[in-house]
Amino acid sequence: MNTKHLFLIVAIPALFLSACGGGGDNNFTPPPTGTVVIPPVPPPPTPPTPPPTPDSTPQAAAGAGFATAFNANQFDEPRNPIMGDIIALDKMAEPTDIANP
Repeated sequence: MNTKHLFLIVAIPALFLSACGGGGDNNFTPPPTGTVVIPPVPPPPTPPTPPPTPDSTPQAAAGAGFATAFNANQFDEPRNPIMGDIIALDKMAEPTDIANP
């Protein structure tokens, strides 16, 4: 194949392609798109609940289950004491009055 044939093979399609171009204004307009919806900001997480305040009554100071037993209704079902209901007493401590509500 000589150069003349090669030139014709390249030039003829180029001529047709250049003739196909329309005489527009050469301004590119992008295709229409949808609107962008920004989701609302989620609310902040709820803060954790604070730990319960320690009961400072003398009943609670006498043991974990003592206050429950002391504050129980007189008609409640009796229950057996478990570990932690009664704590060891310090014989050298000052006496504490336990008020009867």
